[in-house]
Amino acid sequence: MFILASSSKRRIEILSRYIKFENITYPIEENNLDYMNSHQLAMSLAFEKAIEISSRHPDDIVLAADTVVDCKGHIIGKPKDRQDAFNILKELSGSFHKVITGYCLLNQNKNIKYCDYEESRVHFVDLDDQMINDYLDEAEYLDKAGAYGIQEEGGGFVKEIENDFDNIVGLPIKKISKDIKRLFDIDIMEDSIGSE
Repeated sequence: MFILASSSKRRIEILSRYIKFENITYPIEENNLDYMNSHQLAMSLAFEKAIEISSRHPDDIVLAADTVVDCKGHIIGKPKDRQDAFNILKELSGSFHKVITGYCLLNQNKNIKYCDYEESRVHFVDLDDQMINDYLDEAEYLDKAGAYGIQEEGGGFVKEIENDFDNIVGLPIKKISKDIKRLFDIDIMEDSIGSE
């Protein structure tokens, strides 16, 4: 069995295009540990999400992911409230930021514990206060790293992206699928549900 250790609707939607899985989550404290860089933090949070579930389901492949935004070395997670979301979007306005999704693939019985990350760059247009407030009125920013969803109205803030779009949404499925094939000899792209 394949388990996705995430409650993210975006991750569930992406993965469901390729493989049947069970969705099981384990709550963790998502603190931005000061001593970690953005890549280490994203992978560490993904590992924390996966390890508890993997220990309870040792025969299964467990996938977990966590996304953080890095703007000029400042790690940005999910906003605490509307004001925090406003401040985050002001910081991202008119500049490039990195979107890093750390992910882990675990199988206890095969002693496989693999973590990696994907990185994309996003360039925002200049945002004025009215644009930000209009967006925040939609409450789309809740539970999203960087306080926006690129696949929703937040995509209107984006001037340019580099690298994987699905990574920005929250699951770099192309890279993950290669690791699943290498580690478990399962080709989710070849055997995808969409191709049936």
